[in-house]
Amino acid sequence: MKKIIVVILNFNTYEQTVNMVNSVKKNHNVFSKIIIIIVDNASTDGSGDKLRRMYTKDRKVIVLKSRVNNGFASGNNIGYQYGKKMDPDFIIFSNSDVVIKGKNFFDSIIEIYDHEQFAVLGPDVFNPNTNIHQSPLYFNRKIDRKYILRRRTLLKLIQIKNVVQLFCPKTIGNVIKKNKLKNEKRRKYSMSHDNVALHGAFLIFSKKYIEKFSMGICDATFMYGEEDIILYFCQVNNLKTMYSPKIKVWHFEGQSTKKVMNDVYKAEKFKEKNMKKSMLILQSYIKCGMKQW
Repeated sequence: MKKIIVVILNFNTYEQTVNMVNSVKKNHNVFSKIIIIIVDNASTDGSGDKLRRMYTKDRKVIVLKSRVNNGFASGNNIGYQYGKKMDPDFIIFSNSDVVIKGKNFFDSIIEIYDHEQFAVLGPDVFNPNTNIHQSPLYFNRKIDRKYILRRRTLLKLIQIKNVVQLFCPKTIGNVIKKNKLKNEKRRKYSMSHDNVALHGAFLIFSKKYIEKFSMGICDATFMYGEEDIILYFCQVNNLKTMYSPKIKVWHFEGQSTKKVMNDVYKAEKFKEKNMKKSMLILQSYIKCGMKQW
């Protein structure tokens, strides 16, 4: 019997977190023991206490509370390090605004691992609000100094886009929508891919990864850009990242960010700032040739 830890990060998203827990329980099966770890990332609306009261008698759900919100990576790592002590076969990171779709989800993970021996696996991440398949982010790309140069150019374009959006929100909105549709086609999401950057909303770490790394994600970041760093460390350690359309989740994107940032421009600037921070951290890892966090 395989032991699977599902880490769900909660920040002021009580209803979404409960929906995610329910979707995990609906997919429970006899071939694996599933333990759900909810990490409340210092919620300001009391949702952490509500979740603890709700699941206090549920042996399959553990609620951990962080006193401070140090970001997406740090919050997930609390669950990763707690779950790692249980000697699991898999640790899954899931946003609270995700639900699992389809039957035999966890059986499929085990089956894919038996055939592919992946370190990190990502599902088909579908956003029902935009009708866009969000994963993989890209594939067959080496994370090196040349990639950092491309990333710098992208961030400059994002910076320009955010400024223009202040004056022409509808025009920029249409451009972004068209670009997302083009990227969806490039992803070839209906096919399996190796050596991919996986969407961070839902990540599955196998024992190959868990035994190698003390943390699931680089917690020097706050949020955004963690996918690049995961791919870099997998590449330099000859570990396999994989995307499979055989497993599917729905991602109702940005619930916790929207709770904090009501202004669209502020939210985009927040994203831009943290993407730049993550890129600089990745750049330092590449420069030093690091193979561990």
